[in-house]
Amino acid sequence: MKAFEQVTVTDSVTALNSQIYSRDSGREICNKATIAVETASIRYRVDGGEPSATVGLLANSGDILSLIGRSEIKFFRAIRTTATSATLTVDYGVSNNE
Repeated sequence: MKAFEQVTVTDSVTALNSQIYSRDSGREICNKATIAVETASIRYRVDGGEPSATVGLLANSGDILSLIGRSEIKFFRAIRTTATSATLTVDYGVSNNE
């Protein structure tokens, strides 16, 4: 299964769209995501906690993030670090190496 979305990251904690990555078409549910960070920097977490503008892993505009496993995708949360919102371009897929 392949899926795609664009997400705007504002000053509120933002998650990925579960209706896109967890669709059950033929029992193949996405378990990897490649995320291109565009426009502005973000802070993110994949452990179920919420990031803030100063807490979490930093990803700058131009960075590429790789999420491996359903739990990292499900628990991904991001927030922008400045007054400018970021755009995340997300490509989902299925890996046999989960």
